[in-house]
Amino acid sequence: MSTSDMGRPELSVVVPVFNEQDNVAPLIHEITAALRGNPLLAGAGFEIVYVDDDSRDATLANLQRAQATGALDAVTADREVWRRLAA
Repeated sequence: MSTSDMGRPELSVVVPVFNEQDNVAPLIHEITAALRGNPLLAGAGFEIVYVDDDSRDATLANLQRAQATGALDAVTADREVWRRLAA
């Protein structure tokens, strides 16, 4: 995560995931690298919010493990939060 001097991100990226246990680690790496490496975002704060849509596999556990290491900003499995974000 990269935040501005005010502590609030200037850009939020919301990533829906469903049954992606084998793909979330590479996805986290690729999205983070793309944002950090983008010259248009130099100095800008950003956050990446991964929204697990009630996966039946280890997607949520993998996201929570990555969150615990500081590799991502937020994880939610709350269907109501997802519905509000999608609206």
